[in-house]
Amino acid sequence: MGVFSASSFLVEELNAYGLSLSKRFLKNNYFGMGYRYSGYSLYKTGNLYATFSRDFGKLFSVGLRAEQRSIRQGEGYGQINSWHLQAGTKVRLSQKLQAASLFGIDVKKRSGQETTPFHLGLKYSFSDLFAIILESAMSGSQPELRMALRYIPTPKIEFIGGIGGKPLSTSFGFKLDCSSFIISIATAYRPVFGFSPAVGLEYSDANNK
Repeated sequence: MGVFSASSFLVEELNAYGLSLSKRFLKNNYFGMGYRYSGYSLYKTGNLYATFSRDFGKLFSVGLRAEQRSIRQGEGYGQINSWHLQAGTKVRLSQKLQAASLFGIDVKKRSGQETTPFHLGLKYSFSDLFAIILESAMSGSQPELRMALRYIPTPKIEFIGGIGGKPLSTSFGFKLDCSSFIISIATAYRPVFGFSPAVGLEYSDANNK
């Protein structure tokens, strides 16, 4: 179970809040649901979703996500809704290399909304301390490349820095594991919009962690 909050110093539309819940059942199956809200009184976006995933041993995992996206505009302009499905896989290619992919399907899409996405990512662990993550994302005809570097000095602390996207943005954050609670603090810098700090809090019981 987790909650998060992110805010922009310059643009209210980038403020975002969310909560999520995930539960394991029948050993290797997971069900999750969540809601994300962003914007302000004149322009709001919402994402309501449910997920199901299954681990097939330690080498292969699959998942499915159903999502409703909404855009609400103030001053009587009304609301636009769309529905989407996303399917993803994760494969451990070797002890140090993992690959993941995601493909989206627009069940019901409104004009002006994001087109069908495709993501492909690789994670290579140099050691227990360092790992690098590369991701290629395609939405319509606009490809994006992202890269992140993870540093884990102890099992309880993790630092991560990232760069990528269009326009190019950078980010940095850290995660602190306090037994049942995980605290995440990060910030992203975007041209024009400046810094957007974020904080997240996650709770997991001993049987579901």
